[in-house]
Amino acid sequence: MFEFGREFRRVFKTREAIGSDPSLLELLNLDLLVKQARFYDIEAGRVGTKDRFFPALEASDLWAEAARRSGETDYLKRASLAAEYAGRNAGNVARTALAAMMQAEVCLLTYDLYHKDTMLSTIEALLKATSLTAKGNGKQHKEEWLSLRHSFLEARLWARQAIMAGVDDLEPSMKAMKRLDEVIALFDEAYKAKGGLRLKLMCARARFERADLLLLIGEDRGDEDIASAVIKEFSGLDQRLDSFVEPLTKSRSLRRLSQALALKGRISGRADLTAEAIKALSREEASHPVDHSPMDALIQQTQLAKQLGALGLQLGKSNLVDKAEALFRKLDENPLPDSLRLAQSIVMDRLGLRIDLAERGIGSKSAQEAMKALKHSFKSELKVIDPAKAPVLWAIYQTQTARLSLIMGDLGTEAYDRQEVIYALSAAHDVFEERGWCQALGLARDGLLRAQIAL
Repeated sequence: MFEFGREFRRVFKTREAIGSDPSLLELLNLDLLVKQARFYDIEAGRVGTKDRFFPALEASDLWAEAARRSGETDYLKRASLAAEYAGRNAGNVARTALAAMMQAEVCLLTYDLYHKDTMLSTIEALLKATSLTAKGNGKQHKEEWLSLRHSFLEARLWARQAIMAGVDDLEPSMKAMKRLDEVIALFDEAYKAKGGLRLKLMCARARFERADLLLLIGEDRGDEDIASAVIKEFSGLDQRLDSFVEPLTKSRSLRRLSQALALKGRISGRADLTAEAIKALSREEASHPVDHSPMDALIQQTQLAKQLGALGLQLGKSNLVDKAEALFRKLDENPLPDSLRLAQSIVMDRLGLRIDLAERGIGSKSAQEAMKALKHSFKSELKVIDPAKAPVLWAIYQTQTARLSLIMGDLGTEAYDRQEVIYALSAAHDVFEERGWCQALGLARDGLLRAQIAL
């Protein structure tokens, strides 16, 4: 079973394939994935290995997938080292370009997991170095997909740069969207001509990238039509994906469908759409055992907790809110590294839900009592956070504490120092802006405007 990947290539005569077959990766759990990565690491360094390039590239791809599913920094380092080793053993320009693009993939994943903004400039440099090779040799090296892979990396880089700039500035967002549209058209054309599961999955993943950017723009602008467009596309994609063959892609597609439904429900105030979002996320295909992909399992549970809380608030039903809080507590039982973006998102969502509950008086306490108790809790938790070691976590607590102070001030529940609130929100704003976290940035910016208007 551990050498299933090698047998798969032998049977289908795909020894020269680029990286790991994505359909195979979908079916392996994390433990088997790591064992396969180690196997190819050993094969690449073995004395008797004549061509070290492909085993090294295979190892890099497998370590990167293991990092994507686990968030482990060690796997990211191994993926980067394997890609570097592949580059040293490339032997020709096309292979060197391919190894550089694999390194760019690892940098992109590092950015997505930990939002290290230096990664974006590294990706840009790698793509610039491989641009001529990709464009010049695309037709001669069809099996390596140089041109198509380069275009997809470039589109994803532009999307993240647009998010760093802020989706309220539409020019970089539209530039990235146009590039993603072009890449999706190229993938669709290739899939129609050749078929194959690899291309099918790449078509889906390119759509994931476009949907993620669209949903951020839709949320920023409160645009119901954008959410509707994503719902339409992913409802169709749901019909085309098979959970037995591509389980991870299927579940990631359902999460985006659910996210779009929840966004439309929030913008329109329609609880039925939020309920549909929960229904999509609660389907068996939307979740996976933790041993298959811990990160996917955590994302699904976090999204479900958010949507249960949103529906509970929309309907004023405390039982739904209790379920949401129970899910957040369960997530807290296995704490993630503070530097992981998912961990930061969980904290932001959990604190936001607690504020919404307190403000609306859903629970055993009155709104006034609940908000006072919550503010005291936030301040106690904030005292133990070192801003030098965990700047994002500190900024989250500053933002949510300031938001709570503004709500209490508007309701006349408790007076506060507005200059102190503005200072806290300004500091948090800078932290979020530096890391390109546009959703948190928007929350801090809204709080600042609210506090400054009240002066």
